[in-house]
Amino acid sequence: TEAALGCGQAAPRRIGVRAALAPAVVMPSSLPPTSRDGGARAARVGSFAGFWGDSAGAAAAQLAAAEPPLDFLVGDYLAELTMGLLASRGGRKGRGGRPTPSHIAEFGKDVWAPLADGLLKRGTRVVVNAGGMDPLAAKAAIEAINKEAGRSGVVVAAVAGDDLRKEYDALVERGRITPFAVPGDEAEAVRAGLLSCNAYLGAAPIKAALDAGAHVVVTGRVVDTALVLGPLAHAFGWDLAPSPNDAKALD
Repeated sequence: TEAALGCGQAAPRRIGVRAALAPAVVMPSSLPPTSRDGGARAARVGSFAGFWGDSAGAAAAQLAAAEPPLDFLVGDYLAELTMGLLASRGGRKGRGGRPTPSHIAEFGKDVWAPLADGLLKRGTRVVVNAGGMDPLAAKAAIEAINKEAGRSGVVVAAVAGDDLRKEYDALVERGRITPFAVPGDEAEAVRAGLLSCNAYLGAAPIKAALDAGAHVVVTGRVVDTALVLGPLAHAFGWDLAPSPNDAKALD
């Protein structure tokens, strides 16, 4: 895990729309080539989301406009506020008495379901942090969509292990976490109101999932840049052991 931690409390969610951006083309000069485009030293990465509630139409726009096809499509839904919201609604009863998911269900319904066949046909692999507080449930939901569509052979991977709610008190006692700086008489109330506590995982597990053949990688809380660095590390064979490679990906 990275040396960072995110803890959240719930507040009203803001909804917005943002325009789709042109995909970035990363072309390192001294790293192994990818197989696309006859071995060109390039990886095409498109992004369709910057927050929960962002326009799902950006994913379709990226898929339709990118020529040659994208190698990777990534989406970033999460913030500390989002994690708190997802944690607060997890397990609650929603419409029809069904439990309300604590992952970003909109990814499966609004992005993967309508675009999966086009993405798979073009060889575009997807990396999203739509797992929220429950990446395994998000993986199961995507697999259910595939099954309902009669789509087989699609590998969906989940990156989990970031949820530290059960370990929080023990980590505080061991000095591994510094609680919020609040007056002593408020500390108990703040602790009682803590909804989420997540480690920021890095790019290595995303790379490992792609290396293993995943078409879709769904994560919980990860470093924002990991959503792009993981695919690039997979494409160019980068070793993500502590080294300057992380900085190279941003050059």
